[in-house]
Amino acid sequence: MQTHWRAAFLCVSVMWGPLVAGCGPDPLAPPSSADPLVIEVIGVSLWEQELNAAVAAMDRQLDAAGGVAGRPVELRLSVIGSPAETGAVLTALGERIDADPPFGVVGPVEQPSVAAGLLSYIAERDLPLVYPFPQDEAVFDMLASVPNGFLLSSPPPSYGALAERVTCDSIALVATPNGVGLFQPRIEAAFPDAVIEAFPALSTGQRLVDAVAATNAPCVFNGMLVGEAVEFLDLWSVSGHPDVQWMGGHWLYNAEDTITDPSMLDGAFAISNFYINENREESAEFIAYLRTVDPSLRRQQLGAVAGIYDAIALEVLAAEFLVGSPSTSAVSAIQIVSSPSTTGFDEVTASDMAQGLHRARLQSLDYQGALDALDIDPTTRYPPRRYSLLRYVPEMGFQFETFMGPAE
Repeated sequence: MQTHWRAAFLCVSVMWGPLVAGCGPDPLAPPSSADPLVIEVIGVSLWEQELNAAVAAMDRQLDAAGGVAGRPVELRLSVIGSPAETGAVLTALGERIDADPPFGVVGPVEQPSVAAGLLSYIAERDLPLVYPFPQDEAVFDMLASVPNGFLLSSPPPSYGALAERVTCDSIALVATPNGVGLFQPRIEAAFPDAVIEAFPALSTGQRLVDAVAATNAPCVFNGMLVGEAVEFLDLWSVSGHPDVQWMGGHWLYNAEDTITDPSMLDGAFAISNFYINENREESAEFIAYLRTVDPSLRRQQLGAVAGIYDAIALEVLAAEFLVGSPSTSAVSAIQIVSSPSTTGFDEVTASDMAQGLHRARLQSLDYQGALDALDIDPTTRYPPRRYSLLRYVPEMGFQFETFMGPAE
């Protein structure tokens, strides 16, 4: 099966207007061997490698499994390169969707300017939308307003487990402006007696390093993106600033190999709620499979691939479920196939999509996902979720401990 990027004709008189009866095929109509099941996958260029890898991985799985009930699956991928391209991409996407309605949409969108138009259109069409948990709070708020939107993967966890291991009466938080809004409320909740000074940095540099050092805070929470965070740590390591207790979001990845003085990370902690932990036995098979799809994938990208892959998988499995239960809605089917440990349901992981499709047809599927058990609940803002607490130990590297994050 090949992933298609194909143009479609506009069959409505006004863009974003209602569907014209008979204009395009009904995505839930009884299938024929010639009718593909269409799923739209939409993202930004920041995620392009992850999008391509996830789509290619699902293509391979569905090829091996013979599609959905013998019906070919068409994964239509749209990538938005910049906010300036949003209008043109959404116009083309709208024409395609109106002409040929999909079963559902997968939308790992991170840019608010992109998300606003896209999600408004999806909400108007009442299409099922499954999305990995966004890192941008503004995008999260938009996603939460989609009537048939499903939250996939973990929310930013509480830092209660971190607070049990670190004692700090003063914390300097350095992060991007969006990162400050994401991290600060959770740090305040975990360390209620600490004085927290935030530095919403757009980029790193010596002035930023000196400003954070001037607080004399014994603890520094570095919530920037990996590349920016490593630059910040590298500058800190050669600036002669005093030792601090390092905390972080995802910034520890790759730091061991790239900063000038890795020993400064002794005792450092980070929260991992987004990336696949390669040390976990249950992840090994899926990781090996992803590397056959794209050998260039780096470790920090694997979790993003898993989230996008799982979002596609849930819609595919829901479509298979509907073959045996045609009166069920697509939205209900997505909830059912991702239900947590329902009595009599078999647990199925992403490593065997053929088994998942078979169990879905038998209506006895509890899809566990590429990494771990999924929590899908469109009514719950912050569902419970497993996450990992990382600690850097010299000569041993990163050590993982797994916790269940509470609902917030």
